[in-house]
Amino acid sequence: MQTVFSNVSKGVLANKKDLIKAFGTEDHYAACLEILSKGELQVSEKERTVHMDSVYKDIASIVAEKCIDPQTKRPLTAALVERAMHDVHYSANARRSAKQQALDVIKLLQKSNVMPIERAPMRLQLVATEAVLLAFKKEFAPIITVVQETQSTAGNTCEFTIDPSHYRNVDKSVREQGGSLQFVDAGAAQGDTALE
Repeated sequence: MQTVFSNVSKGVLANKKDLIKAFGTEDHYAACLEILSKGELQVSEKERTVHMDSVYKDIASIVAEKCIDPQTKRPLTAALVERAMHDVHYSANARRSAKQQALDVIKLLQKSNVMPIERAPMRLQLVATEAVLLAFKKEFAPIITVVQETQSTAGNTCEFTIDPSHYRNVDKSVREQGGSLQFVDAGAAQGDTALE
């Protein structure tokens, strides 16, 4: 049975006059269909609070995954990031993704000096000919740190770390030169133990 209420909490049914005024019909079923197709979901305060807490924790987790302490070069904990977010009075936005907000939080925390924080370097692997590899290392020497190089008949590889802000330029250059770039690791070192 489909019924339209004028006040659900008091259990007051909508009369025919109200239905015609609001929906242009006195048919409860048609009014229900219009409510379902055009209406907005009302979320209780408690549900909204739970959702915002979840988004807040997601943001802190993403920041912890993507950042390190610049002095110790060790990963941060989500709890430490949450405290810093609270200290800078950051409020999450339910309409934006947690990843977008995490990038904003990283910039905000870097500017505020509430805690030492920097993006963890990306670890990438370049597969290319020896000539491309040499040209790449010469071009990007100031911004990369070579971790490991191997040479084989299948091709030359160079594993290196780079600040994530330089990724697009490096990727574009590698593609133009005919090389192949692959992610090895895009976050804080997983083997290290995080400190509170």
